Amino acid sequence: MKMEQIIEIPVDKVKPNPNQPRQKIDNEKIKELAESIKSRGLINAIQVVKKKDYWEIVAGERRWRAHVFAKIKTIKAIVKEYKGGDEGSRTLDSLIENLHREDLNEYEKAKTLKEVQDKDNLSVKDLAKQVGLSESFIRNLLGLLDPSISHLADAVRSGDIIEHHARVVKTIKDKKTEEKVLNIIKKRELSVTKTEQFVSALKRVHSEVKDSLLSEDISVEQAERISKLKTPEARKKAIQEHKTIQMVEKGVERHIENQMSASEKRDFNKKLVQAKQMIMSFRNSVTDSYSGIEKTLKILKAVIPFIGYMDEPEKKKFDSELNRLIEILERGNQITEQVRDKLGEMK
Repeated sequence: MKMEQIIEIPVDKVKPNPNQPRQKIDNEKIKELAESIKSRGLINAIQVVKKKDYWEIVAGERRWRAHVFAKIKTIKAIVKEYKGGDEGSRTLDSLIENLHREDLNEYEKAKTLKEVQDKDNLSVKDLAKQVGLSESFIRNLLGLLDPSISHLADAVRSGDIIEHHARVVKTIKDKKTEEKVLNIIKKRELSVTKTEQFVSALKRVHSEVKDSLLSEDISVEQAERISKLKTPEARKKAIQEHKTIQMVEKGVERHIENQMSASEKRDFNKKLVQAKQMIMSFRNSVTDSYSGIEKTLKILKAVIPFIGYMDEPEKKKFDSELNRLIEILERGNQITEQVRDKLGEMK
């Protein structure tokens, strides 16, 4: 390879590399880069290879696009020459440039690394040396190309998750569950740490609790607490209680946001303190004990003024929960009467 020198070449005589590892270009960032180049000039020259009547980019497509956007007529470039038109070396040079400067999408990194590895028949160790990254990092990236997790690779490629997310999700080993978790990650914008906590909880809790966690009816903390209960019936009851409380809170929040002035909100918030405390303490009570029923009745009394702010589906669900509570109380009343009758007979 000859000694490299920087020259000025016409921007309109430059073309992007069709094998460029980067497949997605952020136009907003191109605009920002164009402004920077106009005010400060180009700091790092692009790398090109000479073709018949144009130059093809080896590294620096974003910088070239910024020049086009800014309508700058020439660009600094280093003209590289490869023995025998060595496409593998050119691809690797482009990959290394992007790996260390422009943060390629991880799926794009994996795909290009695989192409270089296959073309030159490189081991993971040799490939890691060439690109200056650890072997474990290379192995994790290449793992995205496993056909069994193509749905995870699609999410990485689209930018919804990063490789670390995919690595956590693929430990679930059930495609339907993985897809549900992916949707939750995207919807809630979960960090890798939060994703690890969520997936870890899924593996520990009982099946009925797992379903509610995936449906977002309960939180990770609630799922772990409910899963400590001894029977499926107790766990299902606790889940329903949490859902009922959520409906009430939703109705209250809608009322506060849509119908109250600032002063009314302040007064109302003060009145809500006791009800909120009851709700929080109720969430920690997951038994059919007398104290649990007593708390339920207190909460029902506290939420009576807010029922009018619920929508129809919420009212129906709430009514269903009330009927369930009435059944419990009626059974308790029947047993009470039987006990009283027995006591009367013994007098």
